[in-house]
Amino acid sequence: MAAIMTATIASCSEDEPEILGQDVEEVPATSASSGGSYAGFYVLNEGNMGSNKCTLDYYDYDRHTYIRNIYAERNPEVVMSLGDTGSDMGIYGDKLYIVVNGSHKVEVLEARSARRVGKVDVSSPRRIAFDGNHAYVTSFVGGLEDKGTLVRIDLDKMQVDGMLTVGYCPEGVVVKDGKLYVANSQLYSKGIFDNTITVIDAKEWKVDYTITAEVNLCHILFDQYDQLWVNSKGNYADKGSCLLCIRKDESGRYTKVQKLDIVVENMTFAKNRIFYYGNTYDESWNKTSSYGSVTPSTNPDAVQQAVLTGSHMPQTPYCLAVNPDTQQFYITDAKNYTSSGSLSSYDKTGKYKWSVTTGDIPGHITFLKK
Repeated sequence: MAAIMTATIASCSEDEPEILGQDVEEVPATSASSGGSYAGFYVLNEGNMGSNKCTLDYYDYDRHTYIRNIYAERNPEVVMSLGDTGSDMGIYGDKLYIVVNGSHKVEVLEARSARRVGKVDVSSPRRIAFDGNHAYVTSFVGGLEDKGTLVRIDLDKMQVDGMLTVGYCPEGVVVKDGKLYVANSQLYSKGIFDNTITVIDAKEWKVDYTITAEVNLCHILFDQYDQLWVNSKGNYADKGSCLLCIRKDESGRYTKVQKLDIVVENMTFAKNRIFYYGNTYDESWNKTSSYGSVTPSTNPDAVQQAVLTGSHMPQTPYCLAVNPDTQQFYITDAKNYTSSGSLSSYDKTGKYKWSVTTGDIPGHITFLKK
């Protein structure tokens, strides 16, 4: 574990991020490594639902320091601080957008200082994606017949300017060539599992078509071959978790679904590989976590899977991210979901490098360019 110190981190030039904080943990120089073209990365700690303990941390590659709870430090005038239950974040342009589910908002910060610019009110927001001058946010509510919505935000005006009904409790959303792909999960209140991906024409702002897949979908991404990947969490009964690769048919629509029997809880894409972790449980609900990668191929029979092993693997993995330049990867540990978690760093082979203490339930990572 890295050593703890108290300090203020300030920028040395106008080009460097100005991320300030008093709660700082230093990573030993012998373990730290370069971030490539990235200055650092943010960690969003979700906090327990209803506890108003969502916080924001930052890791600085050059100074190899991890700074906790920077939002409160940079924005002391904001009542209730960052809010309740952070569910996603992303950097787009010079802004950092933080989705805060329990507080029903998207916070907008300056990406290089973490200073608050404003907020956009969105009911029960989940995930965020960007294209042009818009952000797209999935929301659990607002659709027809208990279905969720995709909310469109005008980034210039910082206000909602469109909503479309999608499936039940939509989770991940990804943008490709003017189309939005929304992974639908389940209607928790009624135990109804969705098995669809809603495809939306962004320019026309209407539903184009629906992809039928497996139940309870969550994370969604594209690979280097423009193939769509999504994980299914199953129905916790007769349908298990799996990973799906969806390819285009002759008409150009994504309808060809390949099912891979790989248990995937969370995943990310970097350097032409999909990195993931998965959890399995025995009859007594004892958990076993596994880590691996998938190398996509346009030939369904040529998709390759590799298992990642190493020391210091988390007991309760919750988030996984990979530096796009260096392939260093990071896994957070939610521990007992009620107190401070941790973040561990590994090189691209899975060799453990260092760990730091985070806020409660560290759930999302996004990288900041130099």
